[in-house]
Amino acid sequence: MNRPNDLAARGRALSTRAPQKAARAAAAEPPHGAKPAAAPRVKPVRLSLDLAPQSYRSLKAVCDELAVELGRARVSQSEVMRAMVALLDEAPAVRQALTEAIREER
Repeated sequence: MNRPNDLAARGRALSTRAPQKAARAAAAEPPHGAKPAAAPRVKPVRLSLDLAPQSYRSLKAVCDELAVELGRARVSQSEVMRAMVALLDEAPAVRQALTEAIREER
């Protein structure tokens, strides 16, 4: 091909590619005034919890019993709470028992 034809062919290719690229960019942009999606959280989230004195004593007793069972000097309350949250995700029976307990409280 000669140079004018090459330039014309490249021009046509670019002109068809530009609207497609603009359409993809417009689809990727959030609507005007909308907030962009937040990045997923990577840092642990701190959680505070108020317990009745009897519930706290029960939690401490569970921690002490687990330490003996596991042959460790100590099992922290945080470890127990993290394991309980994991069980809620993994065991439907635990989640159902929790649902029933909350239902009965109210």
